[in-house]
Amino acid sequence: MTNFLTLPRTGIARAGWQELQALSLLSLLNPINSYSISDVEYDQQRGMLFFNVTDKNGKTTTQFFSHKGTFEHLDKLLSQEGVSTSCDHGRFLASIILFYRCKNVIEIGVAYGDTTQWLCHATRQTEGHVYGFDCWDDHGTEGIIHGQKSTKEDIEKYLKYFIGANNFTLTKINTITNKKLLSKKLDEIGPIDLAFIDGGHWYEAIKSDFETVYPKLSSSGIIIFHDTLRIDGCRQFVHELRTKYYDGTFDIIDAPWGNFDRRVGLTMLFKRTFHNCGLKIDEKCGSTLDEEEIYSNEKKFVKNWKT
Repeated sequence: MTNFLTLPRTGIARAGWQELQALSLLSLLNPINSYSISDVEYDQQRGMLFFNVTDKNGKTTTQFFSHKGTFEHLDKLLSQEGVSTSCDHGRFLASIILFYRCKNVIEIGVAYGDTTQWLCHATRQTEGHVYGFDCWDDHGTEGIIHGQKSTKEDIEKYLKYFIGANNFTLTKINTITNKKLLSKKLDEIGPIDLAFIDGGHWYEAIKSDFETVYPKLSSSGIIIFHDTLRIDGCRQFVHELRTKYYDGTFDIIDAPWGNFDRRVGLTMLFKRTFHNCGLKIDEKCGSTLDEEEIYSNEKKFVKNWKT
């Protein structure tokens, strides 16, 4: 017997909505003898219902339901106030995937899958795949612990049933304490075209994720770091990309935007490609250097940094 212990805090948008949710949940949940639904909250901006399901064995998991599970709806959210902050950078990431025609995309720090849905949408158009990694557990350092209420299984259901995505693979892993396993899994994926790093935000965590991911990038690979303006460990590390880690093979761009008015910051690492992509100048509009000198200078820049 279904038992709604708590009504949505923000109310129901239309009559009969609660009954529709209950019927839909019954069809999606695994067949079990009895369960209860509690802590129900309705997000009017995203048209989503968040709730806890407790099965007959007492296990509780967080679930989601949406009647607007389309990317067209997500795109429209940017015009509204108070929407999910992932919408702010999610569409931007999707545009980069499309522009660079990325196929192998990884995300470290999936959480509730808000950004993942944008990655799935874009890679569906490039015939690519998204590989998400998260510990889905409490994490942090020096007494600063961040809780995680969701689970891998919750997000798989969310992406599959409510977003309609089938081009993703999620892995439950602590990428900091299991670096070797992460490295192995990345090897199995193949060269990475784009990596979105939004996992542990303390210095050692973001540093660890970078050191594991960077060697796995494709020749034109991209890494995008989240929260690099407002969070201390992230901001410290991305500065070191220009000093300690810089070898002339990549460019760094900081964008002091994201999460709307808070402006948490994105830092983007692009591997240099002009010198080794095999494409030559095909139009001349006037240069002070010979064509071969331009190519030579590009290669010398990278070589001089390496030596």
